Amino acid sequence: LQGRHSRGFSGFGVSAVYFADQRYKKYAVGNVIDPNTPEDSNLRAGFADNNITKNGVKNPPSIVSLPAGFPANVDQLSLPAERVDQAFFDRTKADALIGKSIQAEYGISQIPVRLDDMEIVGGRLTKPCRLYSGWANARKLDAFIENGCRPVSEGEDEIAFYLNRNGCIRYRKSRESARNILSVLRNLGTTERSRTYLRKMGVDFDYPKPVELIRYLFEIGAFPDDAIVMDTFAGSGTTGEAILSMNAADGAKRRFIMVEMDQENSEKRTAVRLSKIIEGYSFSEASGKKVDVAPLGGGFRYCRLGTPLFNEFGDIDSTVSFPDLAAHIFFAETGVPILSKVDGTSPYLGKYGDKAVYLLFAPGQEATPREAMGNVLTPDALAKLSAPPEGFEGSRVVYAEGCTVSPERLKSEGVEFKQIPYQIEGA
Repeated sequence: LQGRHSRGFSGFGVSAVYFADQRYKKYAVGNVIDPNTPEDSNLRAGFADNNITKNGVKNPPSIVSLPAGFPANVDQLSLPAERVDQAFFDRTKADALIGKSIQAEYGISQIPVRLDDMEIVGGRLTKPCRLYSGWANARKLDAFIENGCRPVSEGEDEIAFYLNRNGCIRYRKSRESARNILSVLRNLGTTERSRTYLRKMGVDFDYPKPVELIRYLFEIGAFPDDAIVMDTFAGSGTTGEAILSMNAADGAKRRFIMVEMDQENSEKRTAVRLSKIIEGYSFSEASGKKVDVAPLGGGFRYCRLGTPLFNEFGDIDSTVSFPDLAAHIFFAETGVPILSKVDGTSPYLGKYGDKAVYLLFAPGQEATPREAMGNVLTPDALAKLSAPPEGFEGSRVVYAEGCTVSPERLKSEGVEFKQIPYQIEGA
């Protein structure tokens, strides 16, 4: 018997053992439930039941065709088809989701979009019905339909699908025995509680990490008061909230950098969550009571990646503007952001410490002489460089595509030449 073990966290992880002898595979994980699992959890009920509608760019919309006889959990139901046209499909497929604005434009009250009238009698569809949405578990749904709308097996479990009274497809997974492994970490939240927490601030995210857990891990790391924490998978923004809550507790000035490649997620979830916890927010409980959540304070800057400065050959991309290249060069040279945005009317970018930075750069056609475009440090160009501020005693660093000034003159003028793109750090 050989194996390797990995421990997971209660609510979103699972312990696993991988055995060299597959005869013992079924005994790899015990069928136990974490005693902290709520009594009303589906884990204790012995099944999982979820809506398979997923309207987001990670689940582009497509048509699902339900046959006559498809089951429902209501005896009778009659819902009319939505009125949509080809433009609706073209736009939603281009956007990779059915957005709120197009829903309002076409008067769509809910998703999935019915393309045919939905008629249910005796708990079954009386005729085929097509539904349009993004989907989860679509392959399992296909297998269920191919099996004559009878449950299909998945290991020890059985999976079935049905329509509810809203015309939505539900997924039900029955378990022979539930499993939720006890974690070595206690009282640090679960994804289920975290999802409910986010919904109260108007953020819908499927599997958010518990902020209590992430903060606990940061505290273990004993980050200094001025630490910068980087998270390359921002998701719902749990890392940002953990850092802000730590700062609010001890008055430190830790910072965070979070990267999210999904623009919709970063704008509608990550940034919204951070804004809510920084400024405070309110929500209404099921009883109707309004609850005010105090602000944590702090702030963040939302930035989007621009055009890459350099192409696959290491040359400056033809679409790069003077301000963008100037900002990169100034930071690479001085280690600080450019002090003010420049427009290219002057080669002077600014000074920091003992350096005054200049850039000779004008994008243009390859056939145009570079000197004529002002991209080369010539004796005339050197003479026209603006002098650094009065009292400055450092060196002038000039970036250009070439240089025709002698090394002796550069030294006497206190100028250091750096060639574009080869001497740009990060190129």
